[in-house]
This record gives sequence, C-alpha cells and structure tokens, in this order.
Amino acid sequence: MRLIHNQIETQICFDCETSYTLVVESPIVMNRLVSDLKLQIRGEDGGFVLSENNLKDIDIVFACELIIDPFVCADDNKKFATKLLQYLKMVANQEDFFEQTAQIKSALFQYALIIMQDTDESLIYKDEIDTGTLLKVFSFMLDFSDPSPIENLVTYVKVANKYLAKSLFVFVNVKSFFTNEELNYLVNTVHGMKCNVLFLESNFHKPFDNKEKYSIIDIDQCEIF
Repeated sequence: MRLIHNQIETQICFDCETSYTLVVESPIVMNRLVSDLKLQIRGEDGGFVLSENNLKDIDIVFACELIIDPFVCADDNKKFATKLLQYLKMVANQEDFFEQTAQIKSALFQYALIIMQDTDESLIYKDEIDTGTLLKVFSFMLDFSDPSPIENLVTYVKVANKYLAKSLFVFVNVKSFFTNEELNYLVNTVHGMKCNVLFLESNFHKPFDNKEKYSIIDIDQCEIF
C-alpha cells in the first residue's frame, strides 16, 4: 500500500509489518495534510492518493481512519451504531439463536394481546417484529470505559477494522500521549490485523521500534528522507 500527496515528494510505503512516521514540523504543511485527509475521508476532494502496490487506487473513504483525539469514549459509539446493530441482528438470526429469538418474539405478541384485550378501544398491532428493532431495546454499545486510554484506543482500532473495514490508521501527534511500550502494543495490534499505521507528528520523537520508517518535513518545508 502506498500513500502520496500532490504537494509533497515523500511517498509513504506500507507493508503491514512496519509503522511509518511522517514528522511535519511546518504547521502550514501539517494543516494541509490533516485537512485534506479529513476532507477525503468525508468523500470530498483533497491531495492524497492511496493505492495498492500494483498502483490500483484505493478509496480513502472506506480504507482510512484518521484519529486526531486518541482518548476514545462512549461518544465514539455513534460511528459504529449501524454496523454493530447489523452484526448483532445477524447473530440473533443464526441457527444457534433463531429458536430463542422466535420464542422472545412470540412472548411479546402474547404480551401485546393481553394489553390489547384489557382496553376499551378496538386496537390492532403489527404482527411482525424486526430483530433489529428488538435488539434496539438493549441499547448495545461497545465498551470504551477501560481505565487505560491505550486499551480503549486498541479496542477502537479493532472494531474500526471489523465493522468499518478500515485498513489504514493515521494517528496525529499520538506519540505525545503514550509510552514506547504502549505504542508498540498499538502497532502490533494493527499489524496483527494485516493493516497499516501512519503517525503524523509535529515533533521528532526517538523511534520506539528499530524497524520504524520515518521522513521529516522541516519548518522550512524541506523534505528529509
């Protein structure tokens, strides 16, 4: 996988085994790169091109996850709500749970009938219950409440890959918040899913891994490979 931008010379090549750090000391360039990536993930125009090794383009909207705030919380569930419900619906309708799901729906219909019979009005009700609607009662959410921020971030990365099929994770200035051991844990998790990691950093940090690749765009916008 390769990531390039039309206003810098650096070509970022990934191999699912080595993380890549792009140190961008120029605020002007950092602003441009992060803004473009954010726009392109929303489906708008920008200067990045993501491609396979055979130069076939990859849609950044579907492949890339940009993480500017590494402190994941319950609010981040909104991104996964639809896909999570679809997955749970599929599980509930599987052979192992189908009978139990049918029994619950039957019990609800009986409950509705009892309530209806105890009213003076003439009532009708839907005789079908969508499994997804039933599951919404429980307000299922992913658990991002671990006391350790790195554990929540790792959980986020895993579910972004599972439910959103993200294969490139771009972290902005995350090295300022975590130890080398935590960063190794994060990178190993991403690589274990056969995905890629890019760190965009405003300042140079000593590599936490001797295999780490990096390039620098200095304050004068000169590129150092």
